[in-house]
Amino acid sequence: MEYPAINKILAAVCERLQEIPDPATPAQPLLREIRTACITGYENLFALLPDLTAFPAAIIAAGNLSFPEMATVREVELAVIIIDEFRASPELAVAGYDLVDRFAGCLTGPFPGAALELGGVHFITEGIQPLELDGDHTGWQYTLKATAGFLS
Repeated sequence: MEYPAINKILAAVCERLQEIPDPATPAQPLLREIRTACITGYENLFALLPDLTAFPAAIIAAGNLSFPEMATVREVELAVIIIDEFRASPELAVAGYDLVDRFAGCLTGPFPGAALELGGVHFITEGIQPLELDGDHTGWQYTLKATAGFLS
């Protein structure tokens, strides 16, 4: 028996994010680029920024791991970082908040406060916070807690 692999958890979130349609062109995904990365600090994130070529983009990384309930479950903190190009005009600035709302709706359960279940892993939203990036980009960190027990 073992816990689901972290890479499997990250892949499940990637697949879910690919399902968010672009409201302007519903046949296209909202996020133009989605990747997983082993990020342990802002320095790693800033090193990735020049490699991103299409926006909005998402980077998914695992953070703290904990083992509550006598290690019968494992909790993995996930950071889903949404990055978009900075927009100064008032009409375009609201698009950033629309992006956050669409994104949040994709990663929540069937009703507020309910866990999202993907492949036997339960995901609970912990919070969303803005990130300080360079002057050309805006960013939001969406924090999830992924909880799963042993697999047989």
